[in-house]
Amino acid sequence: MTASHAFEEHVGEVRVRVEAPTLAGVFEEAAAVLCELAAGAGVRATAEPERVVVRAADREALLVDWLNEIVYRSESSARVYPEVRVERASDREIEATLRGAEPAAIRTAVKAATMHDLFVRREGDRWAARFVLDV
Repeated sequence: MTASHAFEEHVGEVRVRVEAPTLAGVFEEAAAVLCELAAGAGVRATAEPERVVVRAADREALLVDWLNEIVYRSESSARVYPEVRVERASDREIEATLRGAEPAAIRTAVKAATMHDLFVRREGDRWAARFVLDV
C-alpha cells in the first residue's frame, strides 16, 4: 500500500488527513503536503541533502514540530522540499533527509502547523494523521 493525503474543508485554514503504511510514511506524506500546497506537483529536488532531527514530547507534538521545521526552512531558504526521506521515526523523534528546490512561485504560503484538531494514530494496519495548517 502507498501513502496518501486528502485536503479537507476547514474555515480559514487547511485541514489535511494523511495515511501511510508506517509512522515514517505519515511524516513523509505530511511533508509532501507542504510542498504541494506551496508549489504544486512535479517539482524536482535540485539542492544538496539537508539532515534534520526533530524531537518532541509525543507523536502529535512531533508532527507539528516536524511540519514547522520544514515551514521554517522553506521560509528562510526560499525553497520547497519535494524529496523527503525519513530514516527513523518514533513517538518522540524523527531523523530525516530533505532535498529542496527553488519554485518558480509560491502558490499557498503556509504560516504554521497547529495543534488544533490534531491526531496521529494507528488505524488497523495503517497509520493516519490529521493536522491543520495556518495559511
